[in-house]
This record gives sequence, structure tokens and C-alpha cells, in this order.
Amino acid sequence: MAKEIIAGIGVSDRVAHLAVFEVKEHKTKLLHLEEFTKSIEDDLWFLKQVADSGNRALKNLSKVSVAINANSAFLHLFPMDTTLTQPEQNEHVHWELANNIQEYHAQDFVHDIHTLKVQAREQVADVLVVAVRRSFLNKIQEFLTAKKLELYIADTNYFGAEQALYLNYPENKIRTFALICSAEQRVDVGIEKNGRLIHYGYTLSNSPDEIVKLMKRIAGDAAIDQILCCGSYVQPHLIDLIHNSTEIPVELLNPFRQFIKTSTFGEFNSFNGRKHRYAASTGVALWK
Repeated sequence: MAKEIIAGIGVSDRVAHLAVFEVKEHKTKLLHLEEFTKSIEDDLWFLKQVADSGNRALKNLSKVSVAINANSAFLHLFPMDTTLTQPEQNEHVHWELANNIQEYHAQDFVHDIHTLKVQAREQVADVLVVAVRRSFLNKIQEFLTAKKLELYIADTNYFGAEQALYLNYPENKIRTFALICSAEQRVDVGIEKNGRLIHYGYTLSNSPDEIVKLMKRIAGDAAIDQILCCGSYVQPHLIDLIHNSTEIPVELLNPFRQFIKTSTFGEFNSFNGRKHRYAASTGVALWK
């Protein structure tokens, strides 16, 4: 496998995080990290600052992945009959979206389905559907194509961070833990068990009390071993407050904990204490 230069961009409300990697078959090298704030009123503000940058780390860039702000997508959780055929499941998904999105037309959206907790006896599964307007994704694709770049992965911040977590914490594939992704105006929380998402929810409050309430509510009777926090807006006191409220070990997610063995980014150590902000951008860039 020839080397590729891949950039991941994690987009929050008014800030974006860029992580650039050189990827080979058996080796991944970190080239650059950068945080930048929204400076123009444009849907693609997070791409324009990257594409127009004169940064040497981006000189041979070939692919770009984007972890979009969850507020730019529609996420909906609902139960689904597991005995339905695939066409019937698709019909059910569109029915759910049509009842929750005004003037919904299936051709206007791209959606992804995540099957969460399955209740085999009742033949019911909790399903999370993530829907994004096709026009928004087309804008991203067209912009990158014009710059001779390939759109590699597009997903939400939560699922980008989930990828980074399993790359760097492989031991968590046999544990039950909570993943908290915090942005300025939204916090997404998932309960992961044995390597897969089983419960999911979000709150529009950044209050630690509200985050803990949400986590406990969606976890139900799941015994959580650990809580990992990431995102652009993790408040300094959040870790201690969550730990004091739950008595569960809490730490910041380090997306470079294990997977990145080498780096030519000279300022890497200056990002200590801020690495958790790059979880989503790292996850979408290194998605397998």
C-alpha cells in the first residue's frame, strides 16, 4: 500500500479540529494538529480554511474525512420489529423520518442505521437512524472534488470519536463504558458494550448534572466500568463532577494513546490536555 495523506476534520458549533496523518499499510504517522474557529458565514467554513491553507502538512493531501456537527444531522431513536424484511425495514425508517422531519422526501436525505439493543424474545430492536441532507453532503463532495481531493468518510462527531476510541482502547471491546462527546450546544452520550453501541441519547445542556442524568437514564441496568469524555467543549470540572456523581472512573479520551507510534509534528506535546478535542477528527481520518 502506497502512503496516503489523510485529513480528518471534526466540526463543532463554531470551532473545528484538524488532524492530518500519513497512512501506510503497517504504519500511521501524525503530521499536524490544528484548531480553528468559524470566521466566515458559510456552510463549508470548516473546509475552506483547510483547502486554502498554505500548511506544508496539507501539501500532498489526497483524502478528507469530516465528522459533522450532530446538529447538522437528524438523529432519531425508535423500536423496530426484527421480523421485518429489509424492504419493510427501509419503509419503516422512511415512515419514522417522515413523521419527524417537516416536508420529508426520501431522495433528499442520506441515512445510516445503527441497531442498538436487541430484545430477541420480543423480536424488537432499538434502532438509531442518522439522516443528513443529501444537498449538504453533495456540497462537501463538490468542493473537495474541485480541489482534487477525495471525500473519504462523513459521519457525526460521536461515531468518529467511537472509531478513535476502539483504535486506541482495544481492551474496551470487552467492557461496558459510556462515551460522552461534548460540543458547545449539545452533548451526545452512548453506552457501549462488548464493542458496540447499545444505548444512545443527547442533551442540549452542558450541565454536568444533566449529562449524568442522561447517562444514567439511557444506561438502565447496564453496569458501566468506565466513562470517557471528548469533544470541543469538555469543561475542566466535568471529569471530577461526573466521577463524584457516579463513582465510576472517568478520563479524557486520548485519540493518540496507542495507535499513533510516530509523529513529525513538533508541537505535539503542547497539545497535552487538549488531545480529547481531536477524537472525532482522528476517528474519521483513520476509519477502517
